[in-house]
Amino acid sequence: MAQAGVGLALSVCCDSGDYLSLAVWPGKSDPEDEVISVQVRRMEGEWKTVGRLAVYRTKEGVYAQLPETKGAEKVLVTLRLTGLGC
Repeated sequence: MAQAGVGLALSVCCDSGDYLSLAVWPGKSDPEDEVISVQVRRMEGEWKTVGRLAVYRTKEGVYAQLPETKGAEKVLVTLRLTGLGC
């Protein structure tokens, strides 16, 4: 992921060819807080996000689901992960 300030970014290619990724970066208002994002992306002529979940974690350990960002599609995707990339 090419996002500034990302503390952790992991990605795995699924049997379907979709990519499942996890990113964690510091919160905007308090850098001790974290934003955790999990998303599924698919190549359909261009890369398209087909599922996303974002969570905000405060330094006190309180979690809250963040609202969906504009343009993100809500598609349920069943994935079987492989141990290797595509």
